[in-house]
Amino acid sequence: MIKQRGNGEATVQKAITVVKQTLELMHEPQARLFKMQQAAGKINNPKQKAYQLIWDVSYLHQYVHESPVPGHSNVIGYIERAILLVRGLTGWRSADLLGLYAEHSFNFVDDHRVTKAHGVYVSVFNTKAKKHRWSAPVFFPRLHTNYASLCLYRLFRDFQVFIDTLDVHQEEIVDKKGNKVLATPLFICQKGSRKKFKQMAEGTVRNYFKRAFLDNVTDQADQKYGDAFAAHSSRHAVASALAEMGTSALSISSLTLNSAATLEQTYIMPVLRTWQIPHSCAMAQENLLARLLTPYVHWHSTQGGKQDCGCREILQQVPAPTVKRKRKQDSGPARKLARRRGRNDFKTSTEND
Repeated sequence: MIKQRGNGEATVQKAITVVKQTLELMHEPQARLFKMQQAAGKINNPKQKAYQLIWDVSYLHQYVHESPVPGHSNVIGYIERAILLVRGLTGWRSADLLGLYAEHSFNFVDDHRVTKAHGVYVSVFNTKAKKHRWSAPVFFPRLHTNYASLCLYRLFRDFQVFIDTLDVHQEEIVDKKGNKVLATPLFICQKGSRKKFKQMAEGTVRNYFKRAFLDNVTDQADQKYGDAFAAHSSRHAVASALAEMGTSALSISSLTLNSAATLEQTYIMPVLRTWQIPHSCAMAQENLLARLLTPYVHWHSTQGGKQDCGCREILQQVPAPTVKRKRKQDSGPARKLARRRGRNDFKTSTEND
């Protein structure tokens, strides 16, 4: 008897990818141009690891958490902190941050009946991997109040209010249905006191990150991080930290928005480890953002001789409202009369959380 053998899942997925990319090259001029640029870059400067060791991203979490939160009136300080927070929790490139738009990037989930879904789905437009398209949504949960300053859900909620107070020049993009629309960028700067705020240049995002963090933190040899590392190193730091916690490259890629192969070949490397990794606490976290924060949260919550860490409470579980049912003690005829008059004998009361 001959056993029929089918193709493995990986083979099928690869075939689908090849066919899809071939069709894009046939029908989309922008895709052909992008491939030509990629080929030229690999011929002239092949991809290789930029660093042999990378800094511990927990230092960035500590730096953001312990620094004062700027008010809306301090636009530069507010944007600087937002850049540090987003890059330190996602590993996104400078260019990726420019793909965040107030009207189209966010899907807030505030359903109190489903506590684990309390957070925000975030999509990025025009990433390196998806030119002129939207990335797959990444879910960022609401963090515990103790770590509100590290919570991307809260940051993006506040960004909606912050952007509304400013006169921002809108950019033309393509929405998720393929229509050309005007959208308000989140990461902005102002050239001249009387001009509109405009979307930042990619280089400005890098400069803000370097100025706000890398030039203010030193290693054990008292050397500034900025002397040895560029802003893009935050991407290496996030990927490498998650890998040390036992996270697969495929899972990390869903957060960093690139391929697992690129992560393994380029981004994942040994970490200049100074923060203890609580492996049991880290692996108990299903959400990668929460897992990434466990070294800092573990250390922070056990200061002062405390034995129990706060890692299990990183996510803020918003309780569902309780429902109470009350039944009147009416007799049968009286209850029928009440129904005729439009009264409800069974009232439902919902408590606010």
